[in-house]
Amino acid sequence: MAARVSFGSPSDSVAPKPVQPQQAPRRNVKATVKYNRALLKRRLELEEWVDEALRDIYECDEDEDYEIEIDIDEMLELQTEEERVEFLKELLVDCKKPTDEFIQELLQRVQKLQKLSGNSAR
Repeated sequence: MAARVSFGSPSDSVAPKPVQPQQAPRRNVKATVKYNRALLKRRLELEEWVDEALRDIYECDEDEDYEIEIDIDEMLELQTEEERVEFLKELLVDCKKPTDEFIQELLQRVQKLQKLSGNSAR
């Protein structure tokens, strides 16, 4: 007869309690969501303004496309205002209408967006 090793009867065993990881203190998620939503709203407003302004300076109707695309993220990566002005002037080189007013307004709006996002150190 084979030997059996027993550590207790099934009725004696108690299922071990699962170990629960310690929960980190909860952050105020509502503030983060509200902040991100406000930032997204501002960014969308900026993109809509850029679209409208480009349609004006390129004299396009709603159903027509203008020739360029201004990448706000690419513009934000530039370190100085002079670099941003040069970047925009290169994009707008073929525009028939004056662009200086558009460029200055866009720079101001981008700067406001940057301050809202906390990246004003650039």
